[in-house]
Amino acid sequence: MFAMLPLAQYLARHSHRLFCRRLNGLAVAFGLALSLIAGPPGSAAAEPADLAAKIEAAKSQFRPITEDDLKAAKNNARAAADRLSRWLDTAGPEQASAWREYLGYEAFKPSLAPGADVDVAALTAAGDRLSDPTITGLEKRRFIALREALDDVVDTAFFSAVEGLQAQFESQLDGLAADVARYRDEPTDALAVQIGQRLDYLARTDAVDPLVEEVRMRISRPNLLVHISENLIDARIGRPVHRVGPIHMCILGTDIHGTATTTGLLRADVRSSFSRAVFDLKMDGVSHTNNVGRNGPATIYTTGVTDLHGVQPVEVTKDGLMLLGPYASARTRTSINRVTTHPRFLQRIASRQAAKKKGQAEVIASRRAEDRLLRQMAEGVTPEIAEANARFQEKFLVPLKRRGAEIRQVAFSATDDSLLIVALHAEQSQLGAESAAPPLPSAADFAVCVHESMVGNASETAVGGRKFTDVKMAELVERVRGEVPEELQIRQDKDPWSITFARRRPVSVAFRDGEIRIAITGTQFTRADQTLDRPAEISAVYTIERTDKGATLRRDGDVEVQFLGAPERLGVREIAFKTFLRNKFSALLKEEIEGDGLKPKGEMLEKVGVLRLAELSVENGWLAGSWNREQ
Repeated sequence: MFAMLPLAQYLARHSHRLFCRRLNGLAVAFGLALSLIAGPPGSAAAEPADLAAKIEAAKSQFRPITEDDLKAAKNNARAAADRLSRWLDTAGPEQASAWREYLGYEAFKPSLAPGADVDVAALTAAGDRLSDPTITGLEKRRFIALREALDDVVDTAFFSAVEGLQAQFESQLDGLAADVARYRDEPTDALAVQIGQRLDYLARTDAVDPLVEEVRMRISRPNLLVHISENLIDARIGRPVHRVGPIHMCILGTDIHGTATTTGLLRADVRSSFSRAVFDLKMDGVSHTNNVGRNGPATIYTTGVTDLHGVQPVEVTKDGLMLLGPYASARTRTSINRVTTHPRFLQRIASRQAAKKKGQAEVIASRRAEDRLLRQMAEGVTPEIAEANARFQEKFLVPLKRRGAEIRQVAFSATDDSLLIVALHAEQSQLGAESAAPPLPSAADFAVCVHESMVGNASETAVGGRKFTDVKMAELVERVRGEVPEELQIRQDKDPWSITFARRRPVSVAFRDGEIRIAITGTQFTRADQTLDRPAEISAVYTIERTDKGATLRRDGDVEVQFLGAPERLGVREIAFKTFLRNKFSALLKEEIEGDGLKPKGEMLEKVGVLRLAELSVENGWLAGSWNREQ
């Protein structure tokens, strides 16, 4: 069965998981750092003379995949399935049954039995279901473990059944050497896809992982850079502080009640660091107190002034915001305004005792003020950080985890007034940017450089191979644009339709010479009861025009619909579908897309306000823009 499965078809079906499961974390971190300092392709750093020799030498590392390897992979998958099954049973029979039905337990479980034939279709279907980013729960480690184990069975079964595997392995290495050499002079997206597929194949053999990682490091660079200024962080978090509250404490046997009025300023302060992104939330203020203390027969009336300084460090990580250890300092100065006693003849003694203990009481009061400040800062900051992390997890990290697509290649740094995030978004079968990013403007409040590979790679994670009905498309457009164009709205008088996105490059862009080309590729289309199983690309080209408010994208000509690999002469059915698709996607890729600044959404970001475009360039595969906060 596997021997008859074409290599290209196998890779197309099984290479859409983000990042190699066996990637060495230390090597990835080193590779990212290397790619940040390496020169552009063609330089000595990017492609050493011995790289071709290393690829040639890797042929000797071939290791045949045996039946014992397949048996071990099956045992591992069977154990993962059993652990998941036992865990599902704890949720009750109804939920457990629903999950087993969704995963197709009865279809894929027989393939894991010793000596049984591997049903690749059933295992692949289960793996696809386990990778659905919309299904809540698939981010749990037991689901992830089963998905990875099933993938391993498919890989092992494929390679153990291929005839002439060593010749195929060596052919892939020869092709890789030739493609890498050509990529130096022709860094095209098509060639990058081909190199990515070769690396994906080699990675799945588990024979030459160090070589695969080295090739990636040398020709695949970060494809996303984000710059965030201290000013922008402060706009979101910074605020004046005014708090009035009761005080109750006991100092040196004196029971004190009173009121504290605290005023100050909470602000953000970025720490300079080569390898981390940390900013401090600093609270500087003063607290005025009016207190009454009682100790035995004496009543002591005091006022106090406390200078406050608190710091809550926050680190930006790939998993969200992390609170580090806070610290605070306070200095209290008190004035004893009056001492009364009952009986009155004790008043002089009480006054002397209060004055004698005043210094010690001020030290204790200072420490209590520090504790109170730390508690108040935590109460004010922790919920906001938790909410930000929850939104980040829900909207970004959890869907990626369900797809097996956690972003691991990311680096952070900071100057005295800004944070820099550099990321390489590329899966096992993908490459990042072929050239270094243009410099980011350091004076901007917010700046981003995105390479066209980032868009293509991310689209494979988000929609690759998935079917979107007209309802899903309308929901997606509404989330992105805030409204649904009339042509895409769901109405009774319109035929239902769908698009199944290509697994490879379902959405791609080209950033060249001030123009943006957007292309959407589907492999199947439906309209009412008609189905068209023919790949087609829907594309549009836009030019960018600067305006007083921002920038406007103007479409150059009509939306184009091209059937891929189709004969030159189209039949009546193809022509009808072509017209239908052009009308639908012309509403999405409309003639003019006007931008009037970035408007951060969500209650937490409303304070930031509108960000106005400062600079914008589209050249050499990169889109680079910077924005400043509107004062």
